[in-house]
Amino acid sequence: MLIPNESQIFLTGLIAMLIFSFWFLINRKRSEYFSMAFLVSSITSLTYALLLDGTIVGFTQSGHPIYFTRWIFYIASCALLMLTITKILKVKKENVLPVLVLNSLVMLSGALAAVTASPSKWIIFGLGSIFFGMQLYLLFEKSKPNKLKKMVLYYISFGWAVFPIIFVFSPEGLDIISNYITATLYLILDMFTKITFYLHLAHSSKSKR
Repeated sequence: MLIPNESQIFLTGLIAMLIFSFWFLINRKRSEYFSMAFLVSSITSLTYALLLDGTIVGFTQSGHPIYFTRWIFYIASCALLMLTITKILKVKKENVLPVLVLNSLVMLSGALAAVTASPSKWIIFGLGSIFFGMQLYLLFEKSKPNKLKKMVLYYISFGWAVFPIIFVFSPEGLDIISNYITATLYLILDMFTKITFYLHLAHSSKSKR
């Protein structure tokens, strides 16, 4: 009997991201957002390829491997996502670079917190949360709400904000849930934040025409 493990989830993520990368590529003329979606899903496929390779930097006290590379690749893929978001929200030009830097700091904090022992782990995690709050402030500062902007707000609230919650319970955090469950939840969120988001954007754009 095949025992479920995180490698199976990483392989599923790799295949899914490659399929959508190709789909976004051949359909990029159908939406202004699909070219960026192609890049985001391509980078994420590389993320899952490295996770599948099993690159780790150590183990938790209970023996679970620590997969830190996810957060490193998020620096690139989420930066591209953030460029899309700043465009939709019409963020001031002078705020775009700070938003991207804060976004990178959030992801870097995740990588550092994953490989750092307590209590420093939670100090770094807290800093990452503060950076995320600053990023949200710059994104939605004096932003006039409309249907599309509300969708982006919900997307960030129910997508991006769930990642740190999973981190807290994962082997990299409090070590309450297994790497298999953690990998499954992260894959669901990756599909939501990197695939469903762009499909929804394309659909919303067509609805306006």
